[in-house]
Amino acid sequence: MTYRLTLNLVFVVLLWLTSSAVASEAGRSTIADGGTTSEGFVGDEEVTINRLSAGRFLYPKSAQRRSIEGEVVIEFNVGIDGRVSSAFIVEANPPGRFDSSALRYVNSFVYEPYRLNGTPVEVERISVRIPFRLR
Repeated sequence: MTYRLTLNLVFVVLLWLTSSAVASEAGRSTIADGGTTSEGFVGDEEVTINRLSAGRFLYPKSAQRRSIEGEVVIEFNVGIDGRVSSAFIVEANPPGRFDSSALRYVNSFVYEPYRLNGTPVEVERISVRIPFRLR
């Protein structure tokens, strides 16, 4: 009888440890938000454009395993079709850790084309800060 009781106790402890590990990993979801509107320039005039959609945000697995957080500032243009072009890193903290994920994410953005007098125009020098945070 004590053998069975010991086995059941070991099983319950292992089950509890496993569920705790899964729950803690599930609680480590990530946050990224570049906002839904952005400011840029048409010539010298500052304008606001609306983001219609964004692709999937991917937190680098190596940074997630090491609980590394950071942020990346990216500057880009939005063409007359609403797609991102000429994206480049302005600032990254820590450097090189989140760059490719942030660029992939920003290049997936689709904006409502900005219209000047009814004609779509390119919006330049849009700057977006992408925070990489673990919850």
